Order: sequence, then structure tokens, then C-alpha cells
Amino acid sequence: MKNIIKIAFRNLKRSGRRTMLTATLITIDVIFVLVYSALAGSFKSYMIGEITDSALVGIFRYIKKVCCIGR
Repeated sequence: MKNIIKIAFRNLKRSGRRTMLTATLITIDVIFVLVYSALAGSFKSYMIGEITDSALVGIFRYIKKVCCIGR
């Protein structure tokens, strides 16, 4: 096991440019996934809020009409 780790680090040192490119691309991809997840959650919350708010306004208008009819 120790020998495998030694070989892995030696290969990382030999191909420094490829290692840095891979690490940079993985970092950028993780950032994009986090941003996309945050935007998707935000959009979902916004849509649920818009739907429930408009439904509540409609219910209050209906209740107001029904109450006024009885008078």
C-alpha cells in the first residue's frame, strides 16, 4: 500500500501541468454545481411563494364576496 502511494505522488510530480489542470477543472465544476443548486432552490422557493400568494389573494376575495352577499 505504501508503495502505491509513493508511485501516485511521483506521477503527480512528473505531470504537474496535467495535475493542475485537472484540479482546476474539478474546482470549477464543483463551484458550478453549488451555484446551480442554490439557484434551483431559490427558484423553487420563489415559484412556491408566487403560487401560494396568488391563491391566498383569490381566497380572500372570494370570502369577501360571500360575506358581503349575506348582508
